[in-house]
Amino acid sequence: FAKANTTKFKANAKFYHLLEEALLNTLSFNYPFDSLTEIKRLTSPDKKFRFIGWDIPRQDGTYTYFGFIQAMHPKTKKYEVYELTDKSASVKNPETYASDNTKWFGMLYYAIIPCDDYYTLLGWDGNDKLSMRKFIDVLSFKKDGTPIFVKDVFKMPKKYPKRVMFDYNAKLTMTLRYN
Repeated sequence: FAKANTTKFKANAKFYHLLEEALLNTLSFNYPFDSLTEIKRLTSPDKKFRFIGWDIPRQDGTYTYFGFIQAMHPKTKKYEVYELTDKSASVKNPETYASDNTKWFGMLYYAIIPCDDYYTLLGWDGNDKLSMRKFIDVLSFKKDGTPIFVKDVFKMPKKYPKRVMFDYNAKLTMTLRYN
């Protein structure tokens, strides 16, 4: 098992650096990367950012997530690239975990919903062999353009989560969409 994981992660490291290099090209925001069929690519309706992400399943049934956000810098009006570093394996309570791109709670986003001064993201997390999770996450940007995954928008009795989590049996299917 360990050898298979090591091989996957070594190949991923090479791919990661090649993709990062491509994304740093100033013209890359409009490039579709459509030949990368296993990579999730989402662009916000206002074209202010895009998410590019993927996962690597591990032999133990868990997942590690990788990704980038390309976002327009508020002052320079040029797209900046932010690496997303998955820290979800060490997070005890995902619903109250506030983070930025360097301590991201990894998942694959599949919908972007623009709101007033933030974006609502719908995401999927393979979690483990027994359960999967869907999330309603929130992305906003600091004044310097840095992405942050926190904004107090959810009002629930006796708790104020940073994201909403639905945990369900891995043998089932759950649909979460915005209507």
